[in-house]
Amino acid sequence: MKISYAEYQRIAVAILEKLDQLQARSDDGSVRRSALIEWYLKQIEDDIDSVEQLEMETKKVKSVIGRLIKAELKIVKLREVGGLLEDGEAGEGVEEDPLLQIAPNVSWDD
Repeated sequence: MKISYAEYQRIAVAILEKLDQLQARSDDGSVRRSALIEWYLKQIEDDIDSVEQLEMETKKVKSVIGRLIKAELKIVKLREVGGLLEDGEAGEGVEEDPLLQIAPNVSWDD
């Protein structure tokens, strides 16, 4: 799936701003990936006309979050010690829906 750079930027900024707001309100400021996706989809729900479009928007936001984690390093996945099994492998659901937080190196002063 390809999206334009302008659309990527729009989605990325919305996600990062929401995470920044959450961090300002609490000590950990983390949010589940699924909750962040749900929040974003609610923000654009007036623009969604069909189930197919909803699925496409879901794929887009998941892709943007993935890029913000893996390529741009602007979001980090937090480890859940309680969610780990004895052998060190993630428990069911932990990896699919990790806690996310803005990376410490991201600055909003620019």
